[in-house]
Amino acid sequence: MTDWLLELFTIGHLGYFMLGVATAGIWHWVKARFQRKTIIIHWKYLGVPLALCIIGYVAAQNQQNADCVREFNQVLRVRSGISMENDRLSRVERTAFAEWLRVLLNPPPEIAALADDDPRYQEWGRTITQHYYVQIKSIEDQQDANDRVRADNPLPEPTCGR
Repeated sequence: MTDWLLELFTIGHLGYFMLGVATAGIWHWVKARFQRKTIIIHWKYLGVPLALCIIGYVAAQNQQNADCVREFNQVLRVRSGISMENDRLSRVERTAFAEWLRVLLNPPPEIAALADDDPRYQEWGRTITQHYYVQIKSIEDQQDANDRVRADNPLPEPTCGR
């Protein structure tokens, strides 16, 4: 719905409309008095415009609220998807950390038999650490990308009722 149509149904504009209806009624009453005619007021001529104004105002407010809720839900869906992805990445990262520690603390028997200062033992440790570092770094990069998407989709300012 366009903004100009919503602006028609503000309290101020509805007040002006009712003022116009009342002014027209007063004008017809004054004209009838000068012509010495009896005027009969039918409440439907006041009630129907008033009811239409109220219905229009409520419809316009409902449309504005629906637009606000739709916009807010759209942003929440985007941010919810980012949060779910971050949760998944966090689980994968924790699993990679746990697996890395498990492998380092439980080396294969041929590596475990070597002394701690043996170059082969140290090279094995560096290789395992490098392997898991690459996995964890990839996950952190994805989380950073999600943070950038979240920054690009901020929660909207509340505009309902304005």
